[in-house]
Amino acid sequence: MRDAEAQHRQPASTPEGLRSALALLAPETPATFDAERAIALQQAREQVSAAPMRRFVGQWAVCVAVERHPERAARLHELEARATRAADLSEARAASRPSPTCELVTLKTTPRTARATTCQSGR
Repeated sequence: MRDAEAQHRQPASTPEGLRSALALLAPETPATFDAERAIALQQAREQVSAAPMRRFVGQWAVCVAVERHPERAARLHELEARATRAADLSEARAASRPSPTCELVTLKTTPRTARATTCQSGR
């Protein structure tokens, strides 16, 4: 395991663990995390269900998993920005097509697996 990966292991999928990791990996995100956590908690209370918190934790676990790999995170943010600037759906799809140097990777965040296409620079 590379030193950078060892320093930024995937934290436990708890709000506290994820927030701590985000504070280190993406310092601009804790405010959004806190606001979304408050909404999820309110929804959980209103619905008398843990589902809103499970969705919230799952979403942010994926975010942390991506941010742990700066090159992949940068590529994802670049593609999101391109899609946002696209005038229509076909343009957004064209902007997000993987380049020849991209490969399919699996992000393990929970017992279920999230799949993402990410670019591996220099390979």
